[in-house]
Amino acid sequence: VNSHNFSIGYLPKIRALVLKNSCKGNLILVDTRGRVVYRFSLSDINTTGTAIVALPASLSAGYYLARFESTNGVKQTALSITL
Repeated sequence: VNSHNFSIGYLPKIRALVLKNSCKGNLILVDTRGRVVYRFSLSDINTTGTAIVALPASLSAGYYLARFESTNGVKQTALSITL
């Protein structure tokens, strides 16, 4: 997938990330210290069209960076969010 076709959005009312035109890979959420606080694997099953990934309720308020890495480890896109 080309990085200009793939995008990550955030829906604050439902605390979910929206992935458009994704491919097989990993959605990774890191905190300001660079620690991985959430990881979601996208398989071939959930990569068509738009995927909505609900963030865990246990994730506290704060500033995070969401990034997507394809299966070959290449970062496709990133998004900063505040919960």
